[in-house]
Amino acid sequence: MFGLVYYVKPGWDETSSEVYPASAGSCDYDFQVLSLKALFRDSAVSRFESAACLSVNSLFGFNSRKDDGGAILLKGQYQERDGVASYQLRCEKPERLKLSGGIINRVELSSVEMLTVNAEKNSYAFMLRGLIDFNIWINKETPTDIFSFGTDNTEGAVKGLAFSHLEIAGEGNEPLYLKTGGMNFDLSNSYQREGSLFACFKLRLTEMVEDDGTVTPPGLGYVPLLTGMGEIKGKWYGLKAAVNFGTLGELAEKISLDSEILLAWAAGGSSLFIGLKPPGADGSFGLQNVLKITYGPIALINDNGQFFLMMTNIALKIFGVVKLPPSGNTIFYLFGPGAGTEGAGLGWFAMYKS
Repeated sequence: MFGLVYYVKPGWDETSSEVYPASAGSCDYDFQVLSLKALFRDSAVSRFESAACLSVNSLFGFNSRKDDGGAILLKGQYQERDGVASYQLRCEKPERLKLSGGIINRVELSSVEMLTVNAEKNSYAFMLRGLIDFNIWINKETPTDIFSFGTDNTEGAVKGLAFSHLEIAGEGNEPLYLKTGGMNFDLSNSYQREGSLFACFKLRLTEMVEDDGTVTPPGLGYVPLLTGMGEIKGKWYGLKAAVNFGTLGELAEKISLDSEILLAWAAGGSSLFIGLKPPGADGSFGLQNVLKITYGPIALINDNGQFFLMMTNIALKIFGVVKLPPSGNTIFYLFGPGAGTEGAGLGWFAMYKS
């Protein structure tokens, strides 16, 4: 049996170097086949060529567009491994996207690959790999580098947070959608700016999270570290990082002092949230079921490029009644080892005001 499939989308010039225009519709993502050529001989594929384009009009809650305004061009190939046939589409060069909103400057995609997820359900996914270039956030006219990963300026080569397994998924004729839950981060190939939050505290990035607005960060147990930032409403995204407060020693109950910091932003960048999920479920740690160390509000402070966590109203309670000291206010300042140190934990100093 011999056969030929030959399709070229009307209006697309295969010989032109011009980039195929991105979809201008209201959808965040669009996928179009530009050409499909397959030659069959003896009921088997003997030659296969294809081209397609992927429009990425939104990433991480922000409008996005390529520098040239076009779509991402993908070239297809046919593979057969262990008797199983597969078709793959890949981009042939890195693609750079400019994002609106002020939080993320650029995203550079070093790899875009289309894979079949479930042939019976006609489900597929575009797997994205690249770098996220975060801007330095300006807090009340003061540069505050909480997002940490990115270039030192807004131009030139892209540096930032190296990621893989960002997914744009689809099934049948349903709209494509973004999935961040499976993202992996390669910190060894990422660039942290000097004096940033991650560099100062040696934070360990664990995942990117997103929510459609069903629950807010405070609803997940995070307490705000900065005031006056507004309330996040609707869909939001965030970076979750682990921070270790050390240990309470052998006298303490077996509770973990590992904590989490969340850097979240509303889709569109209208509001930010910086929060901490503190150790101790009720703002306290227990010591032998007799003593409790309690604390009040926690704030994040940036002083000339050095970040501090300030814990206020530190007190020791005996049987939950007697408070030491009985009056005044004890304040703890926690700070990280900063750049150029390996394996160091948090440092601290305390102040007491009667």
